[in-house]
Amino acid sequence: MSGFQENPVELPCPYEDLTPDPVPGCPKCAELDATRYKARKRREFAVAVVASQQIRHHEQGHHA
Repeated sequence: MSGFQENPVELPCPYEDLTPDPVPGCPKCAELDATRYKARKRREFAVAVVASQQIRHHEQGHHA
């Protein structure tokens, strides 16, 4: 053993894109965000995840 400790490995956060932000001014994004919020309050996390996925995929259709 050399007596030296290697630096820790820093991994990226794998869940950083699980809560995408809705696009401001988009009624579809606002609707999906409200669905996600209500589902979280009801502890229906599967519904919240689906809403987040729909927001993320819907964002790809926005062009500023």
